[in-house]
Amino acid sequence: QEIAVSETGGLRSTVVFIEGIEQGKPWPDEPEGYTLTQEDCTFAPHVQV
Repeated sequence: QEIAVSETGGLRSTVVFIEGIEQGKPWPDEPEGYTLTQEDCTFAPHVQV
């Protein structure tokens, strides 16, 4: 898969992993369930948080 980079360096459809965060905005409550489907031999969505 290709990585889409804008002229200003922004990333689209990309996973970024950042380590060493000591504090910050809390995550929202977990949803009741998750939906992952398989369409044309591809899982959708590719990533869930």
